[in-house]
Amino acid sequence: MIKTEKRGTIFFINGQRIIRENVKSDRSADYIYLISGEEIPAWQVSLNNGIISYQKDKAQKRAMSNIGAFPVEEVFLVKYNDGSKDLFTDFDSIQVVEETDNNENAMLKVVFHEVLRGESLSDIAEKYGVDVNKIKEWNELPDAFNSGTTLKAGTQLMLQVKQ
Repeated sequence: MIKTEKRGTIFFINGQRIIRENVKSDRSADYIYLISGEEIPAWQVSLNNGIISYQKDKAQKRAMSNIGAFPVEEVFLVKYNDGSKDLFTDFDSIQVVEETDNNENAMLKVVFHEVLRGESLSDIAEKYGVDVNKIKEWNELPDAFNSGTTLKAGTQLMLQVKQ
């Protein structure tokens, strides 16, 4: 999942990129991201016995209609309003088959990289053994970005790397 202000939230589901419009955010909310691509504002998120439960509305405290829950297997990520995150998906289980130039199939694994301060596209491409143009394509980065472009620290990039 990659969250962008202009494009929305990008999910990689079953080898396909899905872009959902951003949910109007409430700064006091935590956000639950489901594997299916849904983004859900939540309050008082808790994990108990494999179930993630939450309040749907911060105003209603104890009403049963205000409680939501998901099995942990359906949850990709919980992002808390303090900036911390809980990641629940095992990325090793997400694989892509890509046809190469010589008509062979290559098994690829989806990896998410959080950009470090001062990292450029070429630094990231070299680290993972991928092409800069592929990184731009996978993440819909502007053509104006070149291999030396330094990215904003904290940006999440989706990469497809050989296994």
